[in-house]
Amino acid sequence: MNKLLRAKRVITGIKQNEIAKYLGIGVNSYSFKETGKKNFTQIEIKKLIDFFDLTPEETISIFFS
Repeated sequence: MNKLLRAKRVITGIKQNEIAKYLGIGVNSYSFKETGKKNFTQIEIKKLIDFFDLTPEETISIFFS
């Protein structure tokens, strides 16, 4: 997983447990997904795009490269 998602989260001051709660998943599950050990679902990707107001380029870089 690209480090851009983690950077976005850290810059905004959001903790992993806050994002996990927003997505409706556990903190461990979110951590695995943020580090690329597991994949985000399409619904989770959509929520993260909206939450962080990601550009199309950022979205591709984070989730599809």
